Amino acid sequence: MRKLLTTILLTALTASACWFTEANFNSAFIAGVNNFFAHYVEAETIEEATYANGQTVAMPLTVWVKVSPRTADQPGEVAGTKNIVRAVLQYKILPSGEWVTVKDYDTPDWDMNFEGAVPLFGMNCINVNVSAGTQMLIRVYLTDGTYETGDLATDITSLVPNTATLSVGGTYEGGWCAPHVMRVIISGRRPAR
Repeated sequence: MRKLLTTILLTALTASACWFTEANFNSAFIAGVNNFFAHYVEAETIEEATYANGQTVAMPLTVWVKVSPRTADQPGEVAGTKNIVRAVLQYKILPSGEWVTVKDYDTPDWDMNFEGAVPLFGMNCINVNVSAGTQMLIRVYLTDGTYETGDLATDITSLVPNTATLSVGGTYEGGWCAPHVMRVIISGRRPAR
């Protein structure tokens, strides 16, 4: 029984940890928030990819996401692309808030395949009243039915640094990685339009 549980756990960790690869790092990520505080601008190689956090932004937040199919690049996978079948946007107030799901697209009847960043979850989709200086984590969960960008049941308690890369400050609990997690500091509210 212990061996079976260990195998299941390793499979789950492998499934969530395999999205941040050379073949996929420019295909799905949080691009930035509002109009426009960049989290990531596409790089030529995964080693050059840098993710910015700690931007001071005002509520409500629009989260811009690049989403396109995952390229099959894991051992034993059939070559080709794998369509995204679920996308979830969540946020939590730091340091000890609970994850709040903003929107969950589960097996939509349309393809999640966009050339550039889009407000996939809607304009002004995160709109909460918090004090100026409050820090917030934002994460985007994606899955192709086999691999996922992180484990939705796992909290992120690691420090998300101002600058993250694959090798420094870019991996967190539950298989979450820098492309799919952004930390912002709330400055207050933008005027309503």
